[in-house]
Amino acid sequence: MTRPAGAQPPARSVVVLLMLLSALLAGAAVAVGAMVVGRQAEVSSSSTDSVAVSLEGFDDARPVMLTVTQGPELAVDARAEGILIWTACEPGLQLASAAPVFRVRSAEGTTTTVALSTQLPWTTPVGRLDRGAAVADLQAALVEAGALADNPGEAFTDASWRALTALVEVPEEADQIPASALLWLPESPMSWQSCASPRGSRVATDQRIGGLTSVTAFSVDPTVVGSIEGARHLVVEDIEVVVEDGRVTSQPDIAALMGTAAYSQWRLTGGQVPIVGTYRLAETLEVGVVPASAVLPGTAAPCVISDSGTAVSVAVVSSRLGRTLVEFPGGSAPSAVRVAPDVASRCP
Repeated sequence: MTRPAGAQPPARSVVVLLMLLSALLAGAAVAVGAMVVGRQAEVSSSSTDSVAVSLEGFDDARPVMLTVTQGPELAVDARAEGILIWTACEPGLQLASAAPVFRVRSAEGTTTTVALSTQLPWTTPVGRLDRGAAVADLQAALVEAGALADNPGEAFTDASWRALTALVEVPEEADQIPASALLWLPESPMSWQSCASPRGSRVATDQRIGGLTSVTAFSVDPTVVGSIEGARHLVVEDIEVVVEDGRVTSQPDIAALMGTAAYSQWRLTGGQVPIVGTYRLAETLEVGVVPASAVLPGTAAPCVISDSGTAVSVAVVSSRLGRTLVEFPGGSAPSAVRVAPDVASRCP
């Protein structure tokens, strides 16, 4: 078979076609690459160099463990000779005003001793016809404990005498209540620190039944320091109290903390389970949130550069993971700040 003049062999034609196709594909790839690079350049050139300043509350809250400070032990002694048929003593448990403390059965009968928290201690019998400030003090304690509706003042009324005799379990007709029937509490509540005489034991007059102690302060861990200075509060569960010089010393605040489940756990475990609270600023601050790169050092104070180019002084209160919280001592916060200010920018 004779081939026409100038005709190429079939194999060679295929090679040429493949080369042409490869060239076309390469050209298309270059064009697409140029489009992508151009798009990236467009996005980069249009990206902003400022970020809006968001405002939020800041209370510098930190977890803290508390130390409980207790006062000296108050001795509780038997007031009569006989059999100790009942006692409230159990280490760690609380004893409140108007609560029974112990009962002793003797040849003369059963004597009940009741705790009562008054301003002044009672060391003598209480008479139905007694008058004066001490009577008003005792009746105020009955009102505080809920045993009496109103304080009649410096003299007993039939209602107040009835309330007192019912409390100490003596006949209402009695003209006198023995001093042994009342145990004075310097404050309420107090906690049993130790117990010396078990129920059912024979006791002599002035024999030790146990010892009571009171909480005089709750102290925060001194190593926990806030990022900024300022008055602080302590929050335990739903109780919030004032902290002064790292301590809670107000009796109402102490009583409130003693009513928490955290304190009960601490008390019942002998301090093995710590009391943990939240230590925070008394007043929540309003702070601005900016990127860490937006804050420039300054001779007097750091600053940020607003999106309009103005240097604004700030006080850094917290910075973590590129997120910086700042106050604006000079006034309101700018709407936006530059993320990476020019190196030529200077703080005032």
